[in-house]
Amino acid sequence: MSLHFFLDDPTHGLTLDRRKTHRHIQRSIALSSHNIPPKDLLTEHKEAFRIIHERGPVCVLTGAGVSVDSGIPTFRGTDGLWRQYPPSLFGHTPGLIFTFACFPKWFQSFLRDTIKTFVQATPNDTHTLLATLEQQGLLSGIITQNVDQLHQDAGSQHVVEVHGNFFRSVCKTCKRQDTLSKDALRAFLNELEGQPLGRIKLFKKLKQDLFTCPSCGGARRPDMVFFGDPLDTSTWQEAICLVKHNKVMLVLGTSATVYPVAELPHIAREAGATLIEINPTPTALTPFVDLYIPDTSSRALRLLVDDERHC
Repeated sequence: MSLHFFLDDPTHGLTLDRRKTHRHIQRSIALSSHNIPPKDLLTEHKEAFRIIHERGPVCVLTGAGVSVDSGIPTFRGTDGLWRQYPPSLFGHTPGLIFTFACFPKWFQSFLRDTIKTFVQATPNDTHTLLATLEQQGLLSGIITQNVDQLHQDAGSQHVVEVHGNFFRSVCKTCKRQDTLSKDALRAFLNELEGQPLGRIKLFKKLKQDLFTCPSCGGARRPDMVFFGDPLDTSTWQEAICLVKHNKVMLVLGTSATVYPVAELPHIAREAGATLIEINPTPTALTPFVDLYIPDTSSRALRLLVDDERHC
């Protein structure tokens, strides 16, 4: 079962009023961000600590920003993958097939850079601090837009991956899921690091090493959500359930512009939750939150963890 949402339409699924509000915010953020008055960050952190202790545990929504310190740039950032590999070709399945058929060297370069980025990444302070908050009983679960598996690598137990997992594949025939080990991906990466393989050899290597189901022999594909792909219904419902059953939601490292995931904080707010956003700069979500902390997630979470240890 799947739930079809187009991820490249940031206003898909919104009411007309909220769609207008979203577009107004997008136009005005760049103009207004430099006018935000300086805040006493210590006061903001203490308020977040109070809210979490009084109303927690919290659920957390994370985006690409939390993995930047792990060496994974945001896709749309100045050094992101989309700068060299435009999403109009590399962000969806038909585009990938077209690129493979017409530009195999470019396709091989994309595979090499993508695999290298993900296999070399390790959890950073934000990932480990979130795992610590879960161990302390202050965090009930993480909803992440990221596919890098770094929350699990850091020790987090309850992680809802709404956009899938780079290290997992699924058979299109029998639906079997398999884990792609980093060792297997490194071995494949060594093949990509050399001379261009050519279309036929590259196809054979992909099919043999990564994309043939060991159960039925069917074709496997990465278990990730590309542009235009449907979200998995059960995963989305798990995210909704987590949001509605917590009284505090913490939002980290996301621009809050990719729907339907960007709707989750609004669902939490309508269910009576307190919204806390931690981001160095304002986002489309900032006008709707109860507490905005203009700080890095790692520094803010460190203060929360340290305060908890000294209680």
